[in-house]
Amino acid sequence: VSAGVRPERLAVFDEECWQLMEACWAGDSSQRPLLGIVQPMLQGIMDRLCRATSEQPHKGLDDST
Repeated sequence: VSAGVRPERLAVFDEECWQLMEACWAGDSSQRPLLGIVQPMLQGIMDRLCRATSEQPHKGLDDST
């Protein structure tokens, strides 16, 4: 990927995730968030997605043995 080229926004990127990605690739490095800010945000996104996944019924799993 050449300088200045950014990935397209895929449907799997929710708004919170996309905003964090955009902040991390700011052209001015002084405008990029520090790891101490990014890490808790990523953890929050992960926790939210894991909760959402665990709350959905498992589709396609056959529990019969």
